[in-house]
Amino acid sequence: MSLVRPLFEGPIDIVGDIHGEYDALVRLLQLLGYDGDGVNAEGRRLVFLGDLVDRGHDSPAVMDLVIDLVDRDLAQCVLGNHELNILVDRYGHGNGWLLDPPDGKPAETYDSRRADEARRRPYLRFMEGQPLALENEALRVVHACWDGPSIDSLREAASTERIAARSKCYDDATLVGLAQDGVLQSALAAERVVFHAVAPVETAQAMVVPAHAEAELARQHGNPIRLLTEGRARSTTTSYFGAGRWRTTERIPWWNTYRDHQPVVIGHFWRAFSSTPADRYGVFGQDVLAGVAPHDWMGLRHNVYCVDYSVGKRHLARRRRQANDGKLAALRFPEWQVVHDDGVAVDIGPPGIPADGAG
Repeated sequence: MSLVRPLFEGPIDIVGDIHGEYDALVRLLQLLGYDGDGVNAEGRRLVFLGDLVDRGHDSPAVMDLVIDLVDRDLAQCVLGNHELNILVDRYGHGNGWLLDPPDGKPAETYDSRRADEARRRPYLRFMEGQPLALENEALRVVHACWDGPSIDSLREAASTERIAARSKCYDDATLVGLAQDGVLQSALAAERVVFHAVAPVETAQAMVVPAHAEAELARQHGNPIRLLTEGRARSTTTSYFGAGRWRTTERIPWWNTYRDHQPVVIGHFWRAFSSTPADRYGVFGQDVLAGVAPHDWMGLRHNVYCVDYSVGKRHLARRRRQANDGKLAALRFPEWQVVHDDGVAVDIGPPGIPADGAG
């Protein structure tokens, strides 16, 4: 079966990144009118944007619920980068609920419930079976980035291999090309110091060579699976430390060059309830949503919408005993209404270029 599949026809509710926050998910489904069995009296169905798991308190409960809904044809789900990390056995970012730390690496300290051993294989099997994107004539759904050539390459090739194996295959092909160009060797030399932060900041900064950034971009942009689940990036003029390692690339707002008329719904980008421009580097560089109001459409044609409202922050709020501003949200189609798990509903209006022609 293709990694790009038909999206449900009819009314749907597209749920943003859940990150293991089971209580928020249950609350949101109740607000959207789904009963305890996941049935909606109006015949609506659910679409999950990926990143179901990691960081939050109960990833296994989220997985059990989503798997049940998908199995009963009450929901669809696309793969997120956190599921891909699990499939390729990349430990970190809260996935210690399912994966074991590599030898010599300390266990994560997230407050997540661990998965029962008997459930590990079914969880992995479910992740392996999910598409990378969904589409119909009215709407497109992907975790992070709709890239036409990548979509075409995945649509045309039947998914007879495991997603993890295919992703590794793309990475290997990219690395072979880099090695032939002589780029990879210099990148790996810098990587030993920069990637693992084993040197002082000044030393690490000095060793961030252009080859390192070029290698990182080639690994990501040359792999359709990574591109759709992580988005586009660019090299930075200065390195920064984020999510456990030194980085030489940062995310970019790919939607500002998206020219197709079909609207796209994404997650991934940790939307905030402030449009204040970011003036510092965060975990993934400059905030790609800086200056975008919390419920605005994005992009050249104002037809890309991010419905990830940073519910993944809640584990930090619990640990620090602070109030949190992250929410779980769903975009209702065809109503074009966003519903948050605290009951707030916002009519965002249909996609398209504003009446004044701006953008």
